[in-house]
Amino acid sequence: MTDERPIPHTDPAFRLAQGIWAPADSGNRATQGPGNDSDVDLLVVGTPGHPRALISPGRGLLRSFRAGNTLRSRRDRRRRTLAGAVAEVAVRMPRDVGLISRLSVETDGPPVTQVIQLAAGLESSRCLVTVRPIDDHYKPTLTMLDDHGRARAYVKLGWTLGTADLVRVEASALQQVAGRLGPDLASPRVLAAGNDPWDRPFCATAPLPGSLRRSSRQRPSPRLMRDLAGPVTRVSADAILSGWDANPASSSRRHLVRAARSMLTRHWRDGVASGRAHGDWVPWNTATRNGRMVAWDWEHFREVAPLGLDALHWTVFSARSLDSCSWADAYTAALDTHDSSSVLPVERADRAALALYHATELLLKSERLRERDGVEPFPVDDIVADLLRRGAGGRSDG
Repeated sequence: MTDERPIPHTDPAFRLAQGIWAPADSGNRATQGPGNDSDVDLLVVGTPGHPRALISPGRGLLRSFRAGNTLRSRRDRRRRTLAGAVAEVAVRMPRDVGLISRLSVETDGPPVTQVIQLAAGLESSRCLVTVRPIDDHYKPTLTMLDDHGRARAYVKLGWTLGTADLVRVEASALQQVAGRLGPDLASPRVLAAGNDPWDRPFCATAPLPGSLRRSSRQRPSPRLMRDLAGPVTRVSADAILSGWDANPASSSRRHLVRAARSMLTRHWRDGVASGRAHGDWVPWNTATRNGRMVAWDWEHFREVAPLGLDALHWTVFSARSLDSCSWADAYTAALDTHDSSSVLPVERADRAALALYHATELLLKSERLRERDGVEPFPVDDIVADLLRRGAGGRSDG
């Protein structure tokens, strides 16, 4: 049984509908109520006071949901595509308690879901959006479903300046690496990438294979990491450090960044071996299928990065998230690891230089987020200072 009731305009689901289907500069608006046949009707699903998802329903899709408290029929649940599994979990709720509230969007042009459907070549599709806290980092993730609740596409939409850049980077990265990652590594297949009527970028990918198995403790093989990096070239230190030109606001951080740049410039005075980098290479962005790894979330992809950066990032963030290590212990683990020695430079001084570069990149990112959003997710100032004190990356001229 479901309880139909209005939801307040401050509710995350309403804000999400307003942001995706009726951006402020379009003249469109989201409203509550039954609407008319020309409106884009959305169902807000969840428990009272805690919406879980938005659905643009079709008759079969809605009937399946109401019958089984899930978007997918019993037969379709065996088709364990990753996007489908996420969709099923997102809207599952207690059988006797739930909220279905209807939103309508008054729009003069085609809804963004129709634009994506046509661009991706989908015959028909409905949309599910998982409701999460709305902030400048959140990229609404749309799962495009057929009328039976089967996932047909997985879509990211950039609706702010920051998220728009991330979506554009991912779309470009996936198109660039398609078919070029070697036999041990795969990426999602792009169905369509472009802009919606309000010039917001989107990237639609095919659902991932159904038999994926996540293994957070499985370290990627050296061969896989070499395939990920691609052709290795030697570039100048200035080319690698060019993104550090903007100075942090605080004087202490400006001193740290300048010192790190000076030390790395000396260490890499003969150039640095570089390749492409995923940019957020962590266990929770990967899974395996038949011995082959599949990687997603390519939003921080870089065409040129120091060789071994992805391997070090994996080690640091695995230690932080899976082993609850401090930042200091996580970087110690990265300096001491030899498991990926064919990717991470063998010499400890080279690994230390890479750690200094990585930590300084996090410091600069944290500074940007502090200035923009008032949050600092990477408190690594002490790590950078400690690596500098220990002479990270330094080598004698003799």
